[in-house]
Amino acid sequence: MDTPRDLLPRSLILQHEAFTKLLNGSLLNAPVGDNIGRALDVGTGCGIWAADLAVNNLNAEVIAIDPPAQTDEPPGAPEHKSKVIEWNELRLQAASKIGVDHGIAGQLPELLSETGFINVHTQDLKWPIGPWMDDERMKDIGNGCLELLRLAMTGLSVELLANIGMAEDRVEEFVEQVKTELGVGKIYGPVRTMWARKPR
Repeated sequence: MDTPRDLLPRSLILQHEAFTKLLNGSLLNAPVGDNIGRALDVGTGCGIWAADLAVNNLNAEVIAIDPPAQTDEPPGAPEHKSKVIEWNELRLQAASKIGVDHGIAGQLPELLSETGFINVHTQDLKWPIGPWMDDERMKDIGNGCLELLRLAMTGLSVELLANIGMAEDRVEEFVEQVKTELGVGKIYGPVRTMWARKPR
């Protein structure tokens, strides 16, 4: 009998596994102890993280509601002309057309503090696209990210890029060009995890 996880596209399972590996096998970084009361997953996607957290914390109330590629190479480096970076910039442009602010992660620590949360922690990680990092664990994560993007890139693009006037056949043609450059150069998706405590 299929479980809900079995019914998910492989790309979503790969994404979840890559994030979990990036966090060294943990579902979260917050020092919450063994007795989680409530958890809110913002930007949950398919909900697989929230489901795993609920399975591992049977007494918790888990609420789930629904990264951009970049490089640290200097200006003029080939990475800055990458189709992968161009794809990402087009997605950000399209998302802004429908009111999605991908810059919100940079504002969250301050917003959490302003709303009364204390002990606000931020961890910034790099999710490599391809096995270009030296560390073997990161190479493994990079290979998983490559497979994920090859499987999911068209689905992540067609409906979204329609918001900036790209027809489906043009999107599919562009995505095929992007795929030829996946794994080329030192490109990564920034991943930010945050946790804070609400005062008692």
